Amino acid sequence: MTLSPEQRLEETQDNLRREQRRQIWLPFAGGGLLLLALVIFAAFLPGVSVVANFMMTILLLCPVVVCLLPLYFLLVFAVFGMNSVYNGAAKPLHRLEKLTASIATRTSRYSDTLARKSINLNTRFAPLSNQLEHAFDERKDDHGKSDTQR
Repeated sequence: MTLSPEQRLEETQDNLRREQRRQIWLPFAGGGLLLLALVIFAAFLPGVSVVANFMMTILLLCPVVVCLLPLYFLLVFAVFGMNSVYNGAAKPLHRLEKLTASIATRTSRYSDTLARKSINLNTRFAPLSNQLEHAFDERKDDHGKSDTQR
């Protein structure tokens, strides 16, 4: 089953959305669930003091967050920039995809037309072609007579 260019574009968009869900949102959700599970596990771990947890949070995790905050903002701005570049490149690429689909359709149509004309021409000249193919073939009768006469 061949798809029209519009259907191919819709299928491409659906594939892009599916890949985005699979490659971006699914790992993000999995990491969030893993982090939540680790926090719950650490909260119910026996033998650990609440004061130790609080001090670890204040003295270790807060400085790590503060130090990694510029890197986080850099990554957020990079994602924003990549998204704007993607949006800017998407329209010309969609136009190019439509153009190639229309060219492929036209090429297919013209090649079918030429093939039909070629087939019609070959069927019209088939008897003449058959005669021309065998016009210079040697006949078996002539060979037989020439061999017996010698």
